[in-house]
Amino acid sequence: MPRHVCLLCRRTLRDPVSVKMGIGPICRGRDSKQKEFDFMRARFQLLDHVPGKYIFIIDVGHASGRSVTTDVEYVIDYLYQHYSTMDGTRIFYKDSHDNIDEILHSGKKFKGFKPGHDGVDLGRFKKGA
Repeated sequence: MPRHVCLLCRRTLRDPVSVKMGIGPICRGRDSKQKEFDFMRARFQLLDHVPGKYIFIIDVGHASGRSVTTDVEYVIDYLYQHYSTMDGTRIFYKDSHDNIDEILHSGKKFKGFKPGHDGVDLGRFKKGA
């Protein structure tokens, strides 16, 4: 679904190319030949996946300025598309400080964050383990 506001500055997008990309010409640079801006998205790595139960990712995207926390809607959408994440699938992530938290969601909609990972043993992924 095209975005009609820039992902970075929230200005209204008018031209079809900007609407399709979700980023306006000023934010992407007027002379840019680059067609995709995935480098601006959160980057994460899959650590563990038990279908129907949980997905566990690690945040690795700080070079782009985006993290799992700041780009959580994109992360949920990506996981939904690539791992058939449904309402019952719990999503956990390890941040850059080695904290493990849960992303609360209902299918494709972000609902909030919850500290910890109660009920799921992810101890083997803690620092020093």
